[in-house]
Parts: sequence; structure tokens; C-alpha cells
Amino acid sequence: MPSRSLSDEEHYKFMTDLLVLIANANVAVGNAVVKVFPEFARSLERENKIINMISKKHLSDNIHKAEKMRAGLYDAIRTVATTYLSSFVVEEVFMAEKLGIIFDDFGDFSKTMPEEKTTKIDGLLNELENCADICSQLHLSNFIKDLTVANNMYAIFSRRYRNVRATMQLIEAGKKIRARVDILYTKMTALIEMAMLMNGISKYSDFVLKLNMYILAVRRKTRENITAPAKSRNSAQPKLPPQ
Repeated sequence: MPSRSLSDEEHYKFMTDLLVLIANANVAVGNAVVKVFPEFARSLERENKIINMISKKHLSDNIHKAEKMRAGLYDAIRTVATTYLSSFVVEEVFMAEKLGIIFDDFGDFSKTMPEEKTTKIDGLLNELENCADICSQLHLSNFIKDLTVANNMYAIFSRRYRNVRATMQLIEAGKKIRARVDILYTKMTALIEMAMLMNGISKYSDFVLKLNMYILAVRRKTRENITAPAKSRNSAQPKLPPQ
């Protein structure tokens, strides 16, 4: 049975390659596993769907990065605007005061819940867009563009994260499906062993040899033990890699 320490992607690839190997094998191999193979293929398809789901941890990390980015940009915009209150240019002081009123209207974002913060930042950005000339003269335009991007990123990742949380039951079911694939793998190798004992090895030797060679390649890459059909007492049968 494939080692449980294989990643989901490695596990799926190994089993998919086995599926292809069986599909391309001769009739004798196909007949040996005919009762198990259809369920094996269906289970692999299901496993693949779950693997292709977005990683919850990856999304969580991205949400954290987007939140940190937009918080830093917001603070930078307020800091830069505030510095102009001490400017020796009267017009710059006037413009900074106007922006200060806008910032005061929206209040302190640090104590706002993340989802509410997204909406409030959108509102702030709309107000700043109405003051585009002022923002440009106070060298805030690039900060505002970056804040827009960061806020949009947060909103996108947050929506995807909620979708992933809603599928946690499906992910748990995927663990069971992976275990089922392992059981079906073991059943198929056992059926092939039985067929070799009953019918001789000649019709199965090519398949077993290819599978063993592939297992060796996987072992070299993952350093994990993956079992294949047990060797026959007949010395002519392709031998399994040493355990």
C-alpha cells in the first residue's frame, strides 16, 4: 500500500499512473482486476477534484498578507497627509486639513472588524478619488493606488476563504476517499497475484515488471516503500524491489 506520508499530489500521481498502466495492459491483467478497476477510477476522479480545491492555509496566509499590506498603506497615507499640516506652503496646509476631515469622518480602522474594514476603505477611496487633484499634489496617488489593490486582494481572498471553509466536510470526505483508493490498490495487487498463481506468470510479467520499475523510481524520489504484487516462487517471475 502506498505510504501515508506521500503528499496528496504524489499519491494521486502514483495511483493515476497505475490506472494508466492497467488500462494499457493486456486482457489478462484487465480481467484480473475487472471487478475493482471501475471503482478505483471513480475514486481517483473524486480525489483529484479535492486536490484541485484551493488550499485553506494558502488562502489564510494571503488574507493575512493583504490585511497587513492595506493597514500599512492606510497608515502611510495618513502619515504623509499629516506631515503637510506643518508645511510652510499655505495651500498644502489647506489641502492636508481637507483630507484630515475625511480621515476623521471614517475614524480609526485598527479597531474595525476586517470585513467591515473592507467596506469602509472602499468608501474612503471613493472620497479620496473626489479629491484626486489634492492627493496628487500631496504625493499620495501611488499610495492610494496600492491601497486599492490591497483592499481588493483582501476582499477576493476573503471570499475564497469562506468558500473553502464551506467545503471542509468535502475535504474530510476526501481523506476517506484516499484511504479507499489505497484499499482498492491493495485489492488489485492481490487479484493480480492470485491470477499469476492460477494462470501462470507469462501473461502478467510485463505488467509486474513495469509496475516494479515505476515503484523503484517513486522510492528513489520519496524514499518510501510502496508494495507491489508479491513475487512468485517461480524464479522466472520479475522480482519485487527489496523491502
